[in-house]
Amino acid sequence: MNERDFSVGLVVVGVRAGMAAGRLVVFPLRVIAGGRVARDGAQARAFALRRAESATAAVLAAPELERVLDRALEAPVPDAVVRKLVDHVLASPEIDRVIEHVAASPAVRAAVIQQSTGFADELSVRLRLDTARVDDGAERLARSVFRRPAPGPGGAYGGLATRSVAFLLDLMLLALAFIVAGALVGLVVSLVGDVSGGTLAALLGIGWTLAALAYFTFFWSAAGQTPGLRVLGQRVVREDGGRIGAGRAAIRFVILTFGFVVLFAGLLLILVDDRRRGLHDVLTGTVVTP
Repeated sequence: MNERDFSVGLVVVGVRAGMAAGRLVVFPLRVIAGGRVARDGAQARAFALRRAESATAAVLAAPELERVLDRALEAPVPDAVVRKLVDHVLASPEIDRVIEHVAASPAVRAAVIQQSTGFADELSVRLRLDTARVDDGAERLARSVFRRPAPGPGGAYGGLATRSVAFLLDLMLLALAFIVAGALVGLVVSLVGDVSGGTLAALLGIGWTLAALAYFTFFWSAAGQTPGLRVLGQRVVREDGGRIGAGRAAIRFVILTFGFVVLFAGLLLILVDDRRRGLHDVLTGTVVTP
């Protein structure tokens, strides 16, 4: 028999016997006053927790801890440690989640929209003021040449500069849409077969004319203003203030295009007409007004 194993066995037997004796001692207490003992234990545990919380709060509120933290924060930190901490934070997935959460928050989106809207409104107002000033100056010059009385500044109708800027904005928007559509059509045509350069140029010219006619006819008749006119705060209406129809809008565009071709004669009339009407306005009974 190994004496070391026998000694370890005695210890194990003693521990088991002690545990069994403890159960025998506690069992009567549990039978007689088990509920009361449990309540006393719960109360003691709650009291200990309260004391621990109070002690923790007292430690955290102590001025000594604040001074220790200040000294620790003011102590110089090696650059290598700082770089390592920064790299660790930037490389952690938590920082990505924080950025996504901040970027997707309604407050950030509202701020971005508000800033964008404010900038667009400010630019639009500035553009309206500048074009209106050019309108007045060009009209005074033209009326002085033709010996006509100059109207007061800031007339109630859109002048030549205002209309021209609005028209250029519309052409830019239309050209962007036409380029995208033309690229798609060109891709389809290339898949179907070869098309000569002359045929392609003719198709593009016809397509551009129809697209411009549809663009201006739709916006003039549906909303009274194109996106360009909306930026400049102008709209096309009948002389009595009513909305123009699609037929009148289409005729107005055709005459406007013809006025461009004939040495801008149809547009120069805007500078001397009392209501700043061009040839296309006179013939279709329309005006451009805020």
